[in-house]
Amino acid sequence: MVSTITRSTASGSTADFPVAFPYLDRSHVQVRLNGVLKTYLVDYSFTTNSVIHLTAGNPAAGTIVERKRVTPTDPLTDFSPGNLDAGDLNVGILQPLYVAQEGNDNAADILLRAWFTASFGNGGTITVGPDGTILIWDASGNVVPGPSASDIQDYSDAAAAARDAAMAAQAAAATSAGSSAAAATAASNAASDANSAKLAAQAAAASVELPAVLTANTLLVTNPGGTSREDKTFAQVMDVLSPAAARGDILFRNATTMARLSAATAGFLLMTNGAGADPSWQGFVQPVGSSPVARAWQSKAADFVSVLDFGAIGDGDIANAAANATALTNALATGKRVRVPYTAAGYHFGTNQIAVGAGQVVEGENQVLLKSTANTSAFRMTGTNAYSGVHNVSIDMTGSGAASTAIRFGTSSGSINRVRLGKLRFTNCVEAIGDEASASNVISDVLVADCLCQSTRGRQVYNRRSAGFVVFRDFIIDHTQNGSLVSFESARFEDFAGLELSRFDALGYGAGTPAYNAAAIAIVLAGNAVTAAALWLDRVFADTVIGDGILVQKVQYFFGHCIKSSLSRGHALTLNQVTNATLTNSIANGSTGQTGAAAGAGGLRVLNSSDVAVSNLLAVNNTGVGLDINASTRTTVAGLVSKANSFGLAIQGTAASNVVSGGVMSGNGTAVSNAATGAGNVVKDIAGYNPVGAAAVTTAASPWTYTAGSSPETLYLSASTGVSAVTQGGVSVLPAALAANVPLGAQLGPNEAIVITYTGTLTAKKMVH
Repeated sequence: MVSTITRSTASGSTADFPVAFPYLDRSHVQVRLNGVLKTYLVDYSFTTNSVIHLTAGNPAAGTIVERKRVTPTDPLTDFSPGNLDAGDLNVGILQPLYVAQEGNDNAADILLRAWFTASFGNGGTITVGPDGTILIWDASGNVVPGPSASDIQDYSDAAAAARDAAMAAQAAAATSAGSSAAAATAASNAASDANSAKLAAQAAAASVELPAVLTANTLLVTNPGGTSREDKTFAQVMDVLSPAAARGDILFRNATTMARLSAATAGFLLMTNGAGADPSWQGFVQPVGSSPVARAWQSKAADFVSVLDFGAIGDGDIANAAANATALTNALATGKRVRVPYTAAGYHFGTNQIAVGAGQVVEGENQVLLKSTANTSAFRMTGTNAYSGVHNVSIDMTGSGAASTAIRFGTSSGSINRVRLGKLRFTNCVEAIGDEASASNVISDVLVADCLCQSTRGRQVYNRRSAGFVVFRDFIIDHTQNGSLVSFESARFEDFAGLELSRFDALGYGAGTPAYNAAAIAIVLAGNAVTAAALWLDRVFADTVIGDGILVQKVQYFFGHCIKSSLSRGHALTLNQVTNATLTNSIANGSTGQTGAAAGAGGLRVLNSSDVAVSNLLAVNNTGVGLDINASTRTTVAGLVSKANSFGLAIQGTAASNVVSGGVMSGNGTAVSNAATGAGNVVKDIAGYNPVGAAAVTTAASPWTYTAGSSPETLYLSASTGVSAVTQGGVSVLPAALAANVPLGAQLGPNEAIVITYTGTLTAKKMVH
């Protein structure tokens, strides 16, 4: 016989469920979802006689869908003589049978399917212990007491009796079917018997020893003698199980019985020790090193502070900007290094500015993305005399204000020092790193390392004033991903006392047809004319920029090594108003033949400078002068390679006492141009230029003074009557007078003078070496 109660677990993919049992009317089929009764024709309907459909659609996966037949106990037919048909007879026979069957199934459901409540009306679950004690979980998850197994058996027996009575009534009705009156009487008696059986079953259920009302949050406990049951709170039950337990103790099952684990040091955690051992309290103990001390786990966890501890939301949504800004600010206030855990979407801070003060450090994970639309700056560094910094994050300033900065030094409020910025990536920034204008406040003791700026919207670095110990290392400014031509500088450092750039690159001009733009200098390093400024450049590179490459000016002490400017559309390297400088192993590769190259763009220009030592310089492909010394003094150049320039070397203006010695020139439009008005300039031992060759000399009246040019010379001369004296530097170098037309050769160094005393006509030529 098919059960009148069917339950199935919803898969989430269908709203149709089968009805396997017969019924007299569709309204007799009840449907419950997770124990909640639904309304026929509102919450569900029949698609066929054997399938119900849930109106709300597919229930969630895991939902318990119950179909249960509940046949009314009041008679569904009214037999009267002469008014008896087969349909009425069937209803009259089946109704008591169905009622009895449902009573039997309800009892079996309690025993076999473990569903029960105090009224036997709603679904629930029960657990039967070995001693017959029963705990019941109703459909809402509440624990209620249940009857004993023997009580439920009584209820089952009553239901079975009702079924037997109904079956007997059915048989009696069948034998007397020939008489409509007898059939009606038999059916009525059967219904009465079935109803009586049902009432008996209910009475049996009611005889279960349950209190009428249970106290909230209590358990029903049988006394030791088994003669009565009482409401007990959970704490009271625990006191019975372990009368020695104190506040903070833990009860657990040991190998044989319940046991008590006494409360331990505050902050220790309960640790399981495997199936074969009891649990224990355990603090944190460092697993390495000698004599570690146990610490509370809360104390250990406080070693690290996460922005998530204070409510940050890493979903990249600007709607959470205020929460993220508050969380990071509060986390920084702890004085701990604040971790920003990685999320793919990152954290949005909107227009909020985060102040990072003395002793405060923000450290991301895997360059986690931080978004900002600030009109001022995403971060404002305000610390002094204590280390502070931002590390290992990627800052995207898409949508930020036209005067915004990713990380800004708050120098309008005071001087800033001991800041460390590292492993940073800047995207869509108007300015990546900058400071605030101030007439006196400066930054100092600042290290910036391992940074990348890309998709730039303006000059990426601008430092107005610094007082020394400012270092940028492994710093790249990449304009190659820009959507338009770059029209701004890449980096500018002004008014510095001590500045070091190491492995610092600026490259690219963006998208479009390049044309020289004087405003788009790659790197500007400008000291001041009053305070001594020291500058160190090591492996600094300007590549394919639309303006000049690297400009160094107003610097009193300059140390440059491995500096390169390549394919800059303007001047490659410029030293202007620089003193006490060394420049070694550098390249000035111009843009001859490149679209947009400026005419007359120089390679290395030494302007208005003094005491500059240059060694191992390659100047090539410049539209102007490869090496241009203009209005400068005491410049020494050794190991010059100048080729394919308009001019290989030019010494101009008031330049004086400059020495270019050793090197190679080739393929230049003009090798050397020495138009300087100053004295003492020397160009010698340059392959491809020296020796220059023979040249005529115009003589003058005796005594005649001749001064060699910037290169060594050999002077050849003779007089038609004779030469009586030759002096160099006031010293006679002619052992004896020369007779008429006797030749004389004199070796002169660059800019060296000789005085010839002669009679007759003097003829002279020279060889420039």
